[in-house]
Amino acid sequence: TAPLLYKAINKVQDTQWEVNTDLLLLVNHFWENKIKLDSLPTRELTPMPDASLVDFNKLEEKQKYSYDKAKAIASNNKLKNVKLNTLKTLKLADRYKDTPFYLPQQLDFRGRMYSVPSLLNNQGGDLPRALLRFHKGKPITSVEALEAYILTGMNHLDNLEDSTIQNKLEYYRDNKDMLTMVGEDPLGNVSFWSTAKEPLQFVAWLIEHVKVVKDSSYPSQHVCAIDGSNHGCQIWAMLLKDEQTAEH
Repeated sequence: TAPLLYKAINKVQDTQWEVNTDLLLLVNHFWENKIKLDSLPTRELTPMPDASLVDFNKLEEKQKYSYDKAKAIASNNKLKNVKLNTLKTLKLADRYKDTPFYLPQQLDFRGRMYSVPSLLNNQGGDLPRALLRFHKGKPITSVEALEAYILTGMNHLDNLEDSTIQNKLEYYRDNKDMLTMVGEDPLGNVSFWSTAKEPLQFVAWLIEHVKVVKDSSYPSQHVCAIDGSNHGCQIWAMLLKDEQTAEH
């Protein structure tokens, strides 16, 4: 099986990526203007409790002050790290925005594949995933491909998370014009897409969706992710050394 595994890894490593410049421009607008968005860290630190309001002769007040202060320090330290990683990710995206690139891969002890770059990769959070798209697009030419594309967009919404495939497709058909309108003016419709489960990936899809709707031959570059549904069975087969289940 090793040659097949190596072939799969090399196939992924041979895939060219590029920065989604439409989304980079949008995210930079929010970041530079300190506009709140769930997928971006807040720019404001948690304020420290006011020591002048505390009677340190009272044990209960003293303990509460110490607890609130420690909590604020921990929150701010965590926020600083998140802000630093966000800034690094945006800087990386800006650096490579005009150049296609590759993502080297590595395997863990289970044989699962992961991207080596730690910030700008297709397995990170909402921001790095939204900032990436395939360098070479492909027109959506079949019903199956169109459904996969639509479901990708609808899966970014949290209110459809537990819906059936048919319900998601029906939601799209009922709201296609509205979704197109939002994609044409994302800054004017922030209240709609910013509440999604994955707002930045959703708005990236919305922006490209406009082009797909207007031109059926437009080469889509959006990543259509598909979750594995049998990870539990994989582990079960490994523990029991059950080759038949492993093959399935």
